[in-house]
Amino acid sequence: MNIIPKNKYLLIEMVEEPKEEEVTILLPEDYHASLSKEYELVKILASATESAGYQPSYKQGQYALVEGHMVKSVPVLGENFHLVQENYVIAVVGDIEV
Repeated sequence: MNIIPKNKYLLIEMVEEPKEEEVTILLPEDYHASLSKEYELVKILASATESAGYQPSYKQGQYALVEGHMVKSVPVLGENFHLVQENYVIAVVGDIEV
């Protein structure tokens, strides 16, 4: 399936960081941790290009840091797609090997 982002959204892929050794910590039952990190490393898959004269700031294949809590996970016909608005990109990451 192909998703085409609109309204200055970017279609992204979340980059998984290497897992470190797990440590078990006991927490109270009513403790709820945030599932999103403050910043996420992502790979840009597509950007919106619908407006006449609008030039997207990001290219397919670039890596970027985005605000983690602003990433939208959208389920469509059994697949999850991740989208974020361009203004939540805080940096482009160059020279990266994942």
